[in-house]
Amino acid sequence: MRDAHGRSGRTDNDPRRRPPDGFRARDARRFRQLASEIPATLPNRVLEAAGAMVVEVEDVPGRAESRAGGTVKLARFEPGGDGGVARLVLYRRALEARATSRYDLAEAVRSAAIEAIAHALGIPDPEDPWDDDQAP
Repeated sequence: MRDAHGRSGRTDNDPRRRPPDGFRARDARRFRQLASEIPATLPNRVLEAAGAMVVEVEDVPGRAESRAGGTVKLARFEPGGDGGVARLVLYRRALEARATSRYDLAEAVRSAAIEAIAHALGIPDPEDPWDDDQAP
């Protein structure tokens, strides 16, 4: 549909809105919705180890976090202590820069979440295809 100026509506992957080397969700609300669906896609082994968790979204990691190890952090997991609720923080701009489509963005978010949880809890290979929990 065209507006009064003869321009068409902008879609999620409109080149005028897309970062030069990534895929950007239409708005932060859409990314938060994608992030809220992530726990349902995690492997059983990772989900059980993490326990109850809250998923939060931040635009970029803090200055101290982004410099740690020389790489940009995509996600951070803080385990809940003594029955507390764990926090999974996903960094929206860093994840969007690594995706070229909506599917790639969903996979990047899922993979970053799994890596952050596995690293924080010491899970050696969270997506082992021979793991008994993952067998159909």
